[in-house]
Amino acid sequence: MRLKRSIFFSFSIAATLLSNKSSRFSVEAAKHQLCADPHTGAYVGLAIDVDTYDSIPTPESAVYNVTQKWALVEERDDDGPMNSFAGKFLQVEPDLGRSYPEKGQHLKRVDELWQDSPYISFELFVAKAGWHTLFLRWTGGDTIGGGDSLYATMWKGSIAKKHNVVTGQRTLKPIVVAIDSKPSTYAGCCYNVNSHACPCRLEAPPANDTECPNFIAQHQAAHFGIKCPLGPGALEFVRSPEWYLFAGQDVGNLEDFATEPWDATCEADGSNTADSGSDYASWNLEKGLYTLTIFAREDGTAFDGFYFAGPDSDAPHFRTVFATGDSTICNLPIALERGWVRVSLAIVAGLLSMLIVYVIGKQVVNRFCSEENYQQGIVFSSSRSRTATSMYDELEFNCSSSVESEKVLA
Repeated sequence: MRLKRSIFFSFSIAATLLSNKSSRFSVEAAKHQLCADPHTGAYVGLAIDVDTYDSIPTPESAVYNVTQKWALVEERDDDGPMNSFAGKFLQVEPDLGRSYPEKGQHLKRVDELWQDSPYISFELFVAKAGWHTLFLRWTGGDTIGGGDSLYATMWKGSIAKKHNVVTGQRTLKPIVVAIDSKPSTYAGCCYNVNSHACPCRLEAPPANDTECPNFIAQHQAAHFGIKCPLGPGALEFVRSPEWYLFAGQDVGNLEDFATEPWDATCEADGSNTADSGSDYASWNLEKGLYTLTIFAREDGTAFDGFYFAGPDSDAPHFRTVFATGDSTICNLPIALERGWVRVSLAIVAGLLSMLIVYVIGKQVVNRFCSEENYQQGIVFSSSRSRTATSMYDELEFNCSSSVESEKVLA
């Protein structure tokens, strides 16, 4: 009887573990994967569709005793970004004038972003291999005046694996150096209050110059990490770009999503106040699961959605608009949905555990019911049969060898 209770107890544990796993994974299954639209071949992810992405905040730091994250906010009539698709958009809050990395520092490895930059992530299921190009619908929203920008990155598989970055297309970019580096001869830079770019100048402008009304001297510009071109024709290869910097737009930072509906120009591995605009965020993807991750470079940055063109897709038309629910969620069988795959694995693991317990229990029963045990005077049969020793009174099994039991009694 004790052995029966032990087996039953093992089954109960397996069932409890299975129940706990199912409950846990049902929460994780809230985020849906995105697939290519069968008609356009493109992926669409919208800020308004909150079940299509994860928003991960930055941890508190010694300098900023507050966490920041991409939060869904509503448009305001009096202030802030406007003309979002559905009247709501994602914005890095609270707005403290913070940047990632901190002002005066430059990003060297994409892994550095995991340490303190808030991010949003979308899972993409790629069914057709080839080149994919990213178009962003974003704008500035910084009330401090420090500028707004973001980084776009691609990762193979789950976002939990932080070292599986997918690199983009090889490209060229001008070699830049710190504005105060030697033998630099730059006098300073002209700050643009709209785009937040600060083009370098060899000479300081005259007073009241209309072309450069906001001149920043070299020593001040160096404090903000301004970089300048090394010289005409000085280029370098970016062989495997890990991120793309979106900083500044053609029409400036107007806090209006509609002024530049889809922004594709950026800078591969960029880290300046404004991107060069000479690159496009493109990745050559094989079939499988990927994660598009957008990191904040400065708080206040606003994001409305993305259009990810596949190998056979056209670029989005500037009048292309979307509404709530237009994110291209995968129409997969429920067993293949994110989360349900894990639930299925948990069920299989639970059933295997139960099967193992059953097989072990059966082997123990067969051992006690073997012919060798019968010859020792231990009998397992009906209530009319009893063992020769009272210590086995609690062991009651329905052995199949009832005939053999009668022979022993005889």
